[in-house]
Order: sequence, then structure tokens, then C-alpha cells
Amino acid sequence: VYSKCFFSYGIRGKAKKKDGSIDFEALKRASRQNINNMVDSIKSNDRMLVSGQCVYDSYLREPCINIKSLSRMPKDIRMDNCENKRVELHLHTQMSAMDAVSPAADLIERAAKWGHKAIAIADHGVVQAFPSAFAAAKKHKIKLIPGCELYMCDYAVPIKNAKDISTKEPIVVLDFETTGLSTNHDRIIEIGAVKLLDGTIVDTFSTLVNPGTALNPKITELTGITDIMLINMPKPHEAVKKLLSFIGDNAIAAHNAPFDMGMLNSELKRMGTSINNQVIDTLVLARSIYPELKSYRLKSLCKHLGVVLQNAHRAVNDATATAQCLAAMLNLMLERGADTFTKVNEFLDKASFGNTNHISTLVSKQEGLKNLYYLVSQGHLKYFHRNMRIPRFEIEKHREGLLLGSACSNGELFQAALYGADDEVLESIAKFYDYIEIMPLDNNAYLLRENLVTSYDEIKQINIRLYNLGEKLGIPVVATGDVHFTDPDDSIYRAIIKASMNYSDFDKQEPLYFKTTEEMLDAFSYLGENAAYKVVVENTNLISDMVDNIRQYPKHPDGEFAVTFQPFWEDAEENIKNSTIEKAKEYYGYPFPDIVQKRLDKELKSILGYGFGTLYNIAQKLVKKSNDDGYVVGSRGSVGSSFVATMCGITEVNPLPPHYRCAKCSYSNFEVPKEYTCGIDLPDMLCPECGEAMIKDGYNIPFEVFLGFEGDKVPDIDLNFSGEYQAKAHAYVEELFGSDFVYRAGTISAMAEKTAFGYVNKYLEMKGTTASRAHKERLAQGLIGIKRTTGQHPGGIVVLPKEYSIYDFTPIQHPADDSTGNTITTHFDFTSMHDILVKLDILGHDDPTMLHDLEHLTGVKYTDIPLDDKKVMSLFTSPEALGVKPEDILSPTGTLGVPEFGTEFVQSMLIQTKPTTMDELLRISGLSHGTDVWAGNTEEIIKCGDAKLSECICTRDDIMNALIRYGLDNKLSFDTMERVRKGRGLPDDTVEIMKANNVPDWFIGSCQKIKYMFPKAHACAYVIMALRIAYYKVYYPLQYYAAYFTIRSVGFDSSTMILPNEVLKEKIKNFGKDSGRVGEKLTPTEKDELYALRMTLEMQSRGIKFLPADIYKSDSHLFLPEGDNSLRVPFNTLPGLGSSVAENIVAARNEVPFK
Repeated sequence: VYSKCFFSYGIRGKAKKKDGSIDFEALKRASRQNINNMVDSIKSNDRMLVSGQCVYDSYLREPCINIKSLSRMPKDIRMDNCENKRVELHLHTQMSAMDAVSPAADLIERAAKWGHKAIAIADHGVVQAFPSAFAAAKKHKIKLIPGCELYMCDYAVPIKNAKDISTKEPIVVLDFETTGLSTNHDRIIEIGAVKLLDGTIVDTFSTLVNPGTALNPKITELTGITDIMLINMPKPHEAVKKLLSFIGDNAIAAHNAPFDMGMLNSELKRMGTSINNQVIDTLVLARSIYPELKSYRLKSLCKHLGVVLQNAHRAVNDATATAQCLAAMLNLMLERGADTFTKVNEFLDKASFGNTNHISTLVSKQEGLKNLYYLVSQGHLKYFHRNMRIPRFEIEKHREGLLLGSACSNGELFQAALYGADDEVLESIAKFYDYIEIMPLDNNAYLLRENLVTSYDEIKQINIRLYNLGEKLGIPVVATGDVHFTDPDDSIYRAIIKASMNYSDFDKQEPLYFKTTEEMLDAFSYLGENAAYKVVVENTNLISDMVDNIRQYPKHPDGEFAVTFQPFWEDAEENIKNSTIEKAKEYYGYPFPDIVQKRLDKELKSILGYGFGTLYNIAQKLVKKSNDDGYVVGSRGSVGSSFVATMCGITEVNPLPPHYRCAKCSYSNFEVPKEYTCGIDLPDMLCPECGEAMIKDGYNIPFEVFLGFEGDKVPDIDLNFSGEYQAKAHAYVEELFGSDFVYRAGTISAMAEKTAFGYVNKYLEMKGTTASRAHKERLAQGLIGIKRTTGQHPGGIVVLPKEYSIYDFTPIQHPADDSTGNTITTHFDFTSMHDILVKLDILGHDDPTMLHDLEHLTGVKYTDIPLDDKKVMSLFTSPEALGVKPEDILSPTGTLGVPEFGTEFVQSMLIQTKPTTMDELLRISGLSHGTDVWAGNTEEIIKCGDAKLSECICTRDDIMNALIRYGLDNKLSFDTMERVRKGRGLPDDTVEIMKANNVPDWFIGSCQKIKYMFPKAHACAYVIMALRIAYYKVYYPLQYYAAYFTIRSVGFDSSTMILPNEVLKEKIKNFGKDSGRVGEKLTPTEKDELYALRMTLEMQSRGIKFLPADIYKSDSHLFLPEGDNSLRVPFNTLPGLGSSVAENIVAARNEVPFK
């Protein structure tokens, strides 16, 4: 249930004012802080003793405890008390998508607490837990055995026992309906067979069969066969005897032949006989001939071949449809020259794979990690089919440094034992493996539910058989847990996941929790004390001892303290140095002013000294190519903190202090009044040397924000390219480095709280029960972080040094396992590799596209636009520069459609702060892009009068700069900035140092609340872009709206928005009221529509009108200016007319003009 704490405003001495009166505000703050401190100290899974009154809360609409007292209780954690500990060699984490639930770090921490010396991670087909697992193992000083449970497959042979006889010879196609899926225990209830001769059905055989046991209702539901129908039918051996007579020596065919032949062979074994006919598997045949199909079920194959399947799941009907499909496929083979059964096999050799089996792979040598990454990659790229899969021959070729285990009940060894394979077969299978796994009986309880075994004793006998097999062959047999969650109670989270996937047995979870040594010894006690100890303790430690200490990444050639593996161009350093010096001379003349020289020396020493020259050179080339092709590039992140980046043309943000410089004679002046913190805000000035109007420049950003005080922080160079140009930029990176060294940065999509809550609701609904919201939230918390799928960073490109293979660092895959696409990403989420490989953020953005289009429409170059235009600046406080009043456009500012400043949230900030300078706009941009920076933080500080906007923390730079001014150490100031901007708050010792240096309480409190902080350089780049677009809006309105609606107005509908202004106003004022959704409750589509309405109202209020779509004049997607005050709407704004249709109309018109 929910619990509430109430503030207690007791009178304390420190809550009194100087005049002796009580300072109630101070009391509230102190009490609130005490409560917050207490609540913040409570972590997830803590045990608390709560005393209070349970009442119905009318706001929450459920019971709630009003807390009177609260105390902490010791946690009840299972411990491993055995003197000699086991090692878990088969453990799944949250990265086993929608299957396992525990984070790797939690499992590793538990193993370390239990005193285990090692632990193995083996997720299903992925290794995405490795980054967190390696970090946790290092933290807890425990050996990590990295591994993976792969899906192994073999080439499938369409025809077994194939003979060199004509495919036109008779073939008997058969199908069985059975009591279940176990070829050992289930029996045949119907036989259907047809004889195919030269592609024509010439005979049929059909009979029901009395299995001697009652049918499962599910079988009756599936087949329509009832117990009554089988009473007087022949016994299985009688029916099979007749079937054998029908078959004779002819070839046999079936769809998924191993099942039907397994059923037949089981009956033959009971009868004391066997057959050795040719067996054609139409499933394998179809996979080999039609690799493009997504499904090979009989129904799907029939649909593909035009075969009618009537009354499916009745034997003779399925057999008939299968025969017709077989005839079509053999006829196709005949056309290709394969006219005998052996020739069909030869023609389709290695054309398809059979079903997969699980196989455990553990890395024992460093080389093995690279081999594992290769196998995982090929399984996702080359061999992927529904899941990753990897052929046995690939494993054999790349097994150096790997230990192979027989895996769980889905491994080929257990499966063979389950289906009664003889000892010779089991031995041949087992010899492929380095160790054999057996698991607790309860792990395989599902075999009972699915009638694949009839008792636990059968599972026990399989385990005993595998143990004896290992002893005979000298292969270690190990007891593994197939761990999917940490503690027994955690099974509910897996149940919720399985319910979301509509598993009928979702609430019957096997106890796949992390077991102690005692629990595992007890689970295998039936082997005898010595054997149980051997498989649980001795052999698991033996395998662990075979494993070296594995590094996650290769040794760095520059030593143990080097981290990033950077690409290297021999001429990069010289290129950067030369281009920087030449541009600096152009800006500031030579010799350089002292401030310029010192900045250049400092930056070049760090950039080139730490090997970042190539990274700078890459970015320089990318930006230059885009600019040469006519598209501006906007910088992101902190790259604008680097003066070298500015001089190289990577960013136009100049981080030097405010100053004047002359474009004509290169004169500069850094002696400016101290009240100016941004060069754009300086008063105009003529050059004293040549009389030219001087450029006002400098945003006063320290280089240390970018590379740290040691100059060794791995730099992020993030660039905003035009969305139209992004693909060309990506291609250019491949051109520069080669496709084998360039990959998209991968991402991992984990379950979020909202989705988890929905899964909990579905689980409760399927169980037919209810729960309080507090209980639902608790359950949802156990699901957060479970992997759902993978994706790609919107613009992140990983660049690899040419000396390395990608498999030295990460596997690769298609995002979301989309094997139809061409994109290849890193297997690991790139945030886990951030400091290891260089990532270029080449993002697509609308603003560069808009500037490109506005240049084209107006003929005015964006670089010629002044950033201190008074009319443009006035837009941030009033729309009057647009020739309209606030009431005309229902907006207090003129910033609608101005990037970063047009939302209601930012407009409310503009109204409160009333900015008139570039510095203030930068601060507002920083505040609006942070998390928990404005509302409840800076907004309150300003309202209470604790500080002015110019003193508040608005960008991350403000933290470091302020702390240095207060006297804190440079490194501590930088580290504090880094902690705060990532939402990690302030450590207690840092708070004490800040207080000792008279840092104000409001400043400390603000730092504690911040969850994310924007860099000033990023804000500069955004505001510069916004001011340029706003300039076009003020002075070139027709062209501005043409570009805006073409690029940004996804919500525009020409059938409903070409309306008089008064009608538009009413529509805007009442928008969403009919549905009951207003403000933040609007859907994204509704928000787009509302914004388009507001932009339409503004445009029309400025005297510009829309012209309706015209078959002769409209473009497919461009809003075209006509005359001085009109825009012709494009075809794609018409409802129901998609972009492709719109393009086809224009293409047809261009080919033959419409009359």
C-alpha cells in the first residue's frame, strides 16, 4: 500500500528571525528537508517497519498508511553456507530478451556475497550484458566467465536414405494425428496417407486408431476427433501393420518428417520391427527451394503454391495437401535437372538448416572472446531466421578459446536422451562437447505439463544417464541452474512477462532462481553424496579453473592508462594545426593577441597530445563537404567550447571571451566592459585601424568543459546535419574509412515503467484478480530494464582503427533483428562503449534544412544575417515586429515557429524573464533543455529573490565557473559539474567544501535537484540558428512560411485549416475540449495539428493567405509562393492522399502536361 509522511513544523531556535518571531518558511524547509533525507535513504528492496493508521485515501482512491514511525529492518538474504562453494556456469540476465529478469550486476553481487569465486553469464543468443557484468565483476572482485547460449543448427538434408531412382516413382505421403507431441509416450489416433505417382495421387489410406487412452480435450479441439469415435477402431499396431503394407518399399514423405517418422518408429519398436525407406521432409525441401518465405507451416506453403488445404489437422487431408505441395516442388526440381532423389539432395546441398538446439559457450581464453563475438555476429547477420542461429561448422571453425557445454533440455544431447536415442548415438553427440550439463529436476517440470515425460523419475533417469555418459567418456558433468532470476519470489516477474506473450502456463514458473551450493547438492542427492558433490562443486570449479581472466577489450597499445582506441590519419595533426593557425591569422592577425595564443597553445597541446587530431580532422572534412554542398551544419554538445574546433570550421561558436574583431584588417580588441558576458551584446564599434564595422564575437566558454582540466576527457563531436543530407554524410564517413571500419551505434530498448505497468495489468487480468496501484507499481519496478529489442542511435557512427577488427570490441547485428535492412549496428549499446571507440554523432535536423531552403528562396546567405538585429530580438518579448498584436495571434511573443523558442513551455519562460540580450537567450535555452532545472528549481529561486537569472545555474558551465570563483579547486569544480549535469547530485564531502567556501544554499540546493544539464556551447549553437531563422521570419515572411510549412508543419490539413482568422481563433481556443484532452493531455498528433493552426493564424494575420491545391500548380510536398502574399498548398496536405500518390501526380504532369 501507499504510505504518507507529513511535515511537522515544530518550533526550533534556528527557525526564529532576528526579531524573535517564528520563521515559518524556514520551519517548512527544514521539516521538508528532514523528510526528504529520510525518504531518499530508502532504497528499492529495503525492509522497513512502518507504524501508522491505515485509512482510505480519497485522492489515491485506495487504502493508505499515514506513517507515525518508520525504522529499518535487516534484510533476509539467502546465504551460501557451504565451506566449498559451487560455481554457476549457466546464468541469464535481463538481456535474455523477455525471458530472464535480473540485472547482471545484481547476480554478480549475490555470487560475490556468497563467496563464489566465479560466475558465468550465458544469455540467449546475445552478449549484451557483458559491459555491466565486467564492471560488476571488477567491483566485487570475482572472476567473470563470459559466455552465451547459442542456437546451433546443422545443414538439413531434404531426403534421407536417398536413392538414385526417379522422383516420378511412387511416394507415400503420410500424416499422423496423435495424443500429443512425445514420440516416446504419445500414440497415433489417426493415419492418413496418399500414394503419389508421377505427380498424381493414385491411392489413399485412412483410418482412425484407438490409442487405448483418453484424449486430452485440447487434442479433440484441434482435430475434432473424440474418444467415442475411437472406441471400435484398430489398435496402433494393427493400423500400422496395414500402413506398412500400403507403403511397401516406396519413399515416404511428410511435412516435418522427424515427428511423423518418430511416431511411426516408436510404434515399430513396440512391434519389434523397423524400416529403412527413403524419407522426404517437405518442410526441409520447402526451406531449401523457397528461402524467401517467412513461414514454412503447411498452411503457409499451401498458400504459396496455390494448394487448397481443407479441414486441416485431419490426417488424410493434411497428407493430400502435402502430396500436392511435394508434386509441385519435385516438378520444379525436375525442370532444374534434378530427376532422381540423390540429384535433388545434390542440387539442394547446404541450401537450408534444420531446427536449432541450444549450446553453451564459455570464453576460456582471450582469443575466445573474439571468436564468440564473431559467432554472435554471424548468427544475427548471415544466418538469422526468426532468432539468431549459428551452424555447427562455424562453431567448429571458431571454437579456439571456447568451452562448449551441452546446455539445457533444449540442447541436442538432452533431446536425444529424451527421445530414447541409443548409447552409441548419445556418445557420438557428447564427444562434441567440453562439458555436459545436468539441471535440477524442477527446471524441466514443463516436460510433464507437455506430456513429454510421465514422471519426475524419467527426468531423473535422463540425468543419471548423462552423468554415466560423462564418466564413461571422461567429459566433466556439471550441475547448472539455468538461472533466470535471483530469488524464488522473483518468479512472479517472469510470469508477468510470459503472460504478456500469451503463454497459457505463464503462472507455472519453474524455480529457475540462483541456488546456493546447499540447494544444488540437495537437488542432485539422488546421484549419491559423492557424485552430487562432484557435479555441483568439483566439476564446476574445474571448468572455472580452465578459464583465464578475460579482458572485455584488447590491451591498449599506449599503455594501461590509455582508454580510447582512436582511428589515426598520419597527416591529421598537421592538417588541424595548419588550418587552425591560418584561420586564426585571418581572424586576429599575427602575431596573435596573448589571449588567443595561450588558448591555441593549451588546446593544441591537449588535442594533439592525446591523439584527438584525427577526430577533429574527420569532423572538419564532414562539415566542409556539407557546406560545399550547400547545407549548413549546426554543432551540438560541448564542441563549441573548443577554439580549435571554431578555427577548423567544425563549429561557428567562438568560445573566447567577448571581444571585437575586424574582418578587413584582423584588428581585435578584448578590452571590453566586464558586465558583458557575450560578445553579441557589445555595443557597435568601428575598427580604429580601418574604419570598418567590427564583428562582435566571443561566448566566454572554457575549453575545460570539453576536454577537462587534464585535457584527457574523450571528446564528443556532435553535429546537426540537414535531414536531407544526413545519409550523404554517413556515406562520406564510409568513403573516408571503408565500410569494414564504420558501423552505426547500437541501442538497447529496455522495458520502461509505463509498459511494465501495462504488463502487470494484463497479468492480473489473465489471473482474474485485482491489486492496489501501489502493489502494481511494486511489480512494475521488477520489470523495468528487461530488454525488449534493439535499435540504432539516430546519428551515431562508430569508427574503428584500421589495426583492429570490430570483433575485438563488440559483435554486430541488424537493429531490431531486421534482417531485411542493410543497416549494421554495434551489438552493445554504445553508451557502454563510450570511452572505448570513437563515435561521431551525425544527426539529421530540420533547422539546417530550413536555412538551406530559405537561402534558396530569398537569395540571402545565412552567414550574412546579423545576430543582434533589434526587431528580431524583440520577438522574444512581443510579436509587434511581425506587424501583429498578441491578441491577433493568441501569442504573447513572436517566437511561434522559431526553433527552441516556440513551445508554450519556453514562451512561459520568456514571459517571466523578458530577455533582451543574447546572454539571456542562452540562459533560457540552457534552462529549457535541462531536466529539473527550471520548474521547481531556478524558477523558484528567481521568484524568491535568492538570485537573478544571470546568477543562476542555467548551463553546466555555470557550475564549474561559479565554483572556481568561490575558490574551489579546478579539478573538483570540473568533477562536480560532471556529476551534477548527469543527475548524480553532490556527495556529502563536496557539500561541506562548498559551504566552507561560502557557496550559497540556493546554489547547493539547485545542484541537488538537477537531473540533466545542457552545455552552454550547445545552447549557443541553437540560439544562433534560431536568430537566423527568426530574421527570415521578420524580413522575408512569405518565404519563411513557405519553408516552415514545407519542413515542419506535419499537422497541417488543407481541408480544415484554410479558414478565416476568427474561425481559426475559436478553433484554437476550444481545441481538445470535445474529447476532454487539453494541454499536455493532447496526443502528439493533436499537438501537431494545434501548432499548425496557430502558425496558420499568425501567417494570415500578417496578410499572407493559402491558396487551395491545384492540379496544375501544386507541388507534391512544397508550399509554393505565388505573387507577393500567397502560398499554394501541396497535394500531400489533402486528407487521404499520401506522399507517394502526390509524387506520382506531379511526375505524370511533368511527363505529359495536364489539359
